[in-house]
Amino acid sequence: MKWLVLIPIIIFIAHKYPNIRKPLATIALVLVACITYILYEKHAEESASKTRIKINDIELSDIKLMVQNETGVYKMTGKIKNKSEKYNLSEIKLRATMCETCQGQKNEIIGEGIADITCDIPPMQSRYIEENIIFSGLDNVKGTHSLVSKYYILELKGTEWFK
Repeated sequence: MKWLVLIPIIIFIAHKYPNIRKPLATIALVLVACITYILYEKHAEESASKTRIKINDIELSDIKLMVQNETGVYKMTGKIKNKSEKYNLSEIKLRATMCETCQGQKNEIIGEGIADITCDIPPMQSRYIEENIIFSGLDNVKGTHSLVSKYYILELKGTEWFK
């Protein structure tokens, strides 16, 4: 945003020297066009990255949660396999749901957390992940209940894979 300082300077120069107003206006127009194009391309790439890899092309295995500290922070570990034949998996967003199981009763959801995992998994390969995830309200869970966790893929981002 430091470039915004240039705007008043350019206006001052254009006001003080009328013979360079047209070249300054042309340069400003070209700059605006270039910035618009760059922002459009960035937005188009971001949108395309979210549709390249399908949820069926991702396999989660050995996902485990371990308590990190007393404030509801857990460490999520496991393996992610990218079964896409064409695209590199660059990001995955997971929702983890923590359920409490009591004897003979239905599982009750007691916490949810979101993990944004930045990864670099080429097509048809796997990587082990380790990411912290926060479950608010789980810092006081004690007793003989067992905790069950479930995972849902919310969003995937894929990039072109170059061989």
